[in-house]
Amino acid sequence: MEYLSLRLPVVVYIVCCSAVLIAYVSWVHSPVADEVGHLPAGCMVARHGATTLYKVNPPLVKWLAAVPVVCCAPKYDWNSYSDEAGARTEWVVGRAMIEANGSRSFAFFTFGRW
Repeated sequence: MEYLSLRLPVVVYIVCCSAVLIAYVSWVHSPVADEVGHLPAGCMVARHGATTLYKVNPPLVKWLAAVPVVCCAPKYDWNSYSDEAGARTEWVVGRAMIEANGSRSFAFFTFGRW
């Protein structure tokens, strides 16, 4: 019985440590290459319902990641966006979003991961 009473605190401790480490890693190592295109594409789906930015991947996961970001009211720069066939403007739009939001961009990428 003593073994069972010790197991719960140990499991809770391990889960809490894992959550802290995951939060730290997602903050420090953000963003990775693909996220620069995925996050603005998800924001476009969440705000406008358009799935044409980063159209080579399905929109559901991008939309789910972008919902907390859209709630933070980031600045967007859609000037370089194009929905022409074969256009891949997600990287330019992502770079413009980072430039428009400055240091807040890193928080947005972290919120998108969580």
